Amino acid sequence: MNNTCCLAVLILVCTGLGGSHATSQAYADLPHVNDCSLCMKCVVDTPHAHTHIRTEDLKEEHFKPSDELEKQTKPICEECRGCTDQLTVLVSSGKKQIFNRSFADEGGASPNWLFVAPTNRTRSKKAIVKVACIPVGKNPVQAHPKCHADQTVQFAKIYLALEKLAEDCELTDITPQVWVEPISAVIPELGFHIRWHAIWMEQAEGISLENVVRLGTPMMHPNQLLDIMHGLNKTQIIMSAIFDLLTS
Repeated sequence: MNNTCCLAVLILVCTGLGGSHATSQAYADLPHVNDCSLCMKCVVDTPHAHTHIRTEDLKEEHFKPSDELEKQTKPICEECRGCTDQLTVLVSSGKKQIFNRSFADEGGASPNWLFVAPTNRTRSKKAIVKVACIPVGKNPVQAHPKCHADQTVQFAKIYLALEKLAEDCELTDITPQVWVEPISAVIPELGFHIRWHAIWMEQAEGISLENVVRLGTPMMHPNQLLDIMHGLNKTQIIMSAIFDLLTS
């Protein structure tokens, strides 16, 4: 190899190493999300601490911020690091094309936010993340939502109890998996940092019955709706009815 080729290879190697070092340094220079009042873009680089929380150990402080006033005194960050998850607002997660119609997931009537996040804990590799006590409204009507952490604890305990009952009754194929886990992530476009526990639920395939009956575009003719109902898995319907009878 002549001197010119050697020099070219050396330049390429050095440039590559230098670029990698610069990228690493730029990442290291990013502020941690805990040090920002808001963060518009958060790098997911922190693994989940899959801590097992017993139902009886759930408390109100698990489901609400504990440092709200201190957090507001910190700077606004364009980019930061330290998040565990990348969230997508459920109602913004895209349309579903089913039965030649367009459907969108519902955002829920409560002030609790619903997100979609990737996870390795479900068959679909996705989960719906329900977060309470976010002091930002989902819409102008809920501009200043109240925090009801006590109700969230009650609902979380009910969800986890139903999860255990479904396991004991071998009915997990008709109920979504549910668990409680802490989260550190920012709301897309708003930058608000969620840093407490959330209720995680496996995202089931398809759409809700309310959605298919009332919210499709265009709306479905009743005769087509009846045809769809007759085509459902009858065994699963019976098992679901029994489960509802046991738990309602």
